[in-house]
Amino acid sequence: MDFLIFYKLLKNNRYWWFDIVFYFLVAFLIALVLSYGIFWIRIVSYQKAINQQIAVLDTVGTEQQKAQEKEVLSYIQKVNDFAGLLQNHRFSSNVFQLIQDKTMPYIWFNQFALDQKNNSVQLFGEADNVENLSRQVVNLEGSDYVEKINLLNSRLGLLGKVAFNINIQFKPNIFDYIATATTPVDSTNNQNSEQGQ
Repeated sequence: MDFLIFYKLLKNNRYWWFDIVFYFLVAFLIALVLSYGIFWIRIVSYQKAINQQIAVLDTVGTEQQKAQEKEVLSYIQKVNDFAGLLQNHRFSSNVFQLIQDKTMPYIWFNQFALDQKNNSVQLFGEADNVENLSRQVVNLEGSDYVEKINLLNSRLGLLGKVAFNINIQFKPNIFDYIATATTPVDSTNNQNSEQGQ
């Protein structure tokens, strides 16, 4: 490509705004380089001041006080680690207790996947029939602690039972959940199971 043509075109048909844009861009580039230099100098000076203050602080206190400070800082780190573990435990405990309280007869959960980041749990289970599965979903949706429920998958399993997979999204107030009396077990179910033994 012959760039000489463009040069001649610009030289012969010189536009006044072309010069303005060119000089503006050059000025902007110079200002950008100067700003970067100024900020870099300030960062270096602040870093030196911080290092000086750290050096001054290192001379303050006895060796025993420094050892105690390190010990306190290590305890703070351990407390923060345990706080995270307790938060995880609190979430899972409340979620499992709520599910236990809201699970109806003829529903069995055999697998789960917790997602604390999104306040949700994915449950895999089995129901006697589709009607009981629908009742279970409605029962969970009626909770003040449940945001929404998605029925991800359902299919006819072994012995005519319905295998299902649901995702429950919880509200943030799940951490305030206090377990109530567990759902009463159906007496006819108990009698049938006793007769079967």
